[in-house]
Amino acid sequence: MHAAIPSTLRTIAFALSFALLFDQFAHAATPSHRLTAALQHHAALLAAQQTQNGPSNAQLTPEALARQRLLAAHTLYLAKSTQDAGFPASPDDAYNLVLANLKNWGHYQVVDSVTHADLVLQLRDAVKTSVIDNGPDPNNIGPTTYYLPSFQLTLADPSTLSPLWTVSTSIPTAFKQKKQSNLLAASAQNLVSQLKLLAGDALTAQDQSALKQTQTYRRNHAALAIGIGAALAAVGLILFFVFKHHAEQDQAAFCQAHNISPCPGS
Repeated sequence: MHAAIPSTLRTIAFALSFALLFDQFAHAATPSHRLTAALQHHAALLAAQQTQNGPSNAQLTPEALARQRLLAAHTLYLAKSTQDAGFPASPDDAYNLVLANLKNWGHYQVVDSVTHADLVLQLRDAVKTSVIDNGPDPNNIGPTTYYLPSFQLTLADPSTLSPLWTVSTSIPTAFKQKKQSNLLAASAQNLVSQLKLLAGDALTAQDQSALKQTQTYRRNHAALAIGIGAALAAVGLILFFVFKHHAEQDQAAFCQAHNISPCPGS
């Protein structure tokens, strides 16, 4: 009789434990109002975050898509440049200038193969020509051709080489070779500065100095051209009045010699 009591108590305790455990599982399987509200709040935050992250790739502008690819890249490949006639440097010199500035930037690893690149940069040494006809004057030497060189750098997908975006910078031209070399080096640095701005990097003091150098040269060059034009216009105006004065004197002398009065044009 006494031995049966502990056995009965153990059976009752086991049954109570099982019932309590079952109740806990049933309670856990039924979300509370607080848990439901928390899940709904988390879903709303996730949706807001996705909206804040912006549109999908299909909705991005070409510039925004290129910026996204540039920010995600770690390695770049600079393809050998193609060059138009009249460019003020050899293809190798132009390529090496841009390559050196990319490496000095230090933001990306420049690799020697397309297969190892996250993004391809295609360099072009472009030249736009402008032909000005000097008019029907028989003494002229024919039309004048002006060459307007620039660096163009196209970001391309390494697997398809499809172009994503192009940055460019014009190159001022100079008569002296040393000055032209300095302007070419500054322009190559300006080209990489365009990439830096696309990637959201701040320009260094050297970058800003290169931009200032080319801008100052263009401004001074334009001022010189305007000054020469104004001087030529002034000389032309002076010559016009001199010739007009001599013509009037000749006309008056002719009328006086032939007793013509009144003198025509006086």
